[in-house]
Amino acid sequence: MRCTIILLSLLSFLLISAIPAAAQEHAVDETSWEVKELWNFHETIYQLWHTAWPEKDTELLKDLLPDLEAGYESLVNVELPGILRDKKLKWDDNLNKLGTVVKDYKTAAANNEDQALLDAAEKIHTYFEMLVRTIRPVLKEVDDFHQVLYRLFHYDIIDYNYEKVKTSAADLKDKMDLLNKAELPERMIAKLEMFNKARAELSESVDNLYETVNSSDDKDAIIGAVDQMHVKYQALEKVFD
Repeated sequence: MRCTIILLSLLSFLLISAIPAAAQEHAVDETSWEVKELWNFHETIYQLWHTAWPEKDTELLKDLLPDLEAGYESLVNVELPGILRDKKLKWDDNLNKLGTVVKDYKTAAANNEDQALLDAAEKIHTYFEMLVRTIRPVLKEVDDFHQVLYRLFHYDIIDYNYEKVKTSAADLKDKMDLLNKAELPERMIAKLEMFNKARAELSESVDNLYETVNSSDDKDAIIGAVDQMHVKYQALEKVFD
């Protein structure tokens, strides 16, 4: 009997180990908007923007070229986490612009064109910031909501696991309560009216999903409610484009 238990335990361990790491960790990896290569690149950008550029230290700017090229190449090879799949077109566009400016920077450095080098450094900082803004949630509450929505829309509803959908609907209702209380940062106050309208429509769709999933297990009705809520979430995100 003891040998049987040991063998079963070993078999369970081997089966779990055989599952690809990406599959085991999708809930963590795919729902995080962090891109470590971008934050690693920030160390070089910080030197460029806060030391070399304001002091017009063109020699330091030239010394930073290998790190800038390496940082850019690391971003080219990045595979965005699943939760950022809707941001890929915008990410790629800004990344291509960054790549063009890195080439201009290299040319200016090689030709000792100091002003062109300073101008390219300023543009590199600008496109780096645009990459950060592309993936960074405007509000923590929006990110928290999106993490639950992502699992629901891309996993639970695809497999149609009713109990998981029901749990997600309750989680989303709680996240929506917090989102309804969130305030936009001052820099985005011009978008307040559009934000409030989109948030109210999203909140209504969340309530509709919650009521639908708790009143029956009608698969078509529930899928329709999830789709509607996803559209309303996308409209909320579009406010910040």
